[in-house]
Amino acid sequence: MISNKLGLFLSFLFAFLVYLTLSILTTPQIEDNRIYKEIIKHSPYKLERRLHIGKWATFIVDKSRNFEERIYSHNQLTRLRELDKKWIESYVKIKHNYVLIDKPQKKSIKILIQNEDEREFLKDMFSI
Repeated sequence: MISNKLGLFLSFLFAFLVYLTLSILTTPQIEDNRIYKEIIKHSPYKLERRLHIGKWATFIVDKSRNFEERIYSHNQLTRLRELDKKWIESYVKIKHNYVLIDKPQKKSIKILIQNEDEREFLKDMFSI
């Protein structure tokens, strides 16, 4: 009886570890990607820490629209990535071998796509 439960537990544990390993390996690493770093430099969203009602607080600030949102520490990077992803889907386009960033009231910015991996990353991550 105990060996059946132990065998079942070990098989579920093994299946979970295989699933976890595969999900980590198939998820593109955002921070290590050159093209992502180049695009994100032009994002209007920035994290700011400042004193708010006697305590330190973190805000996401959009300089282009004078918008700010208070963020709690447990979801600040998740929320920043959500906003960046929406911004990228709206203002970033691919034309030939370039990524074009349309900045309101400013000149568009061109970033060269150096290889096919970067193009695939943009398609997988941001659907552009």
